[in-house]
Amino acid sequence: MNIAEQFKAIEQLGFNYMMNSQALFGDYETVSALNIYELIRPKNANYVSVIAYHWNGRERRLIHHEEEEQAVTEQ
Repeated sequence: MNIAEQFKAIEQLGFNYMMNSQALFGDYETVSALNIYELIRPKNANYVSVIAYHWNGRERRLIHHEEEEQAVTEQ
């Protein structure tokens, strides 16, 4: 509950922010929208992969690579 309230305060203050956590995704109902990037290192591989999600205030949705490329192209 405390974490959701902290995100609510950040949201109300209108901050742009970047956070790093090994346990939090930030997908709380007090957050209106958020992009989430999860770093994955499978079986101690010597590389790291990224999985992207979008939280729309209600649900967390996987962002497919094609969608990311399209969003960058449209900007």
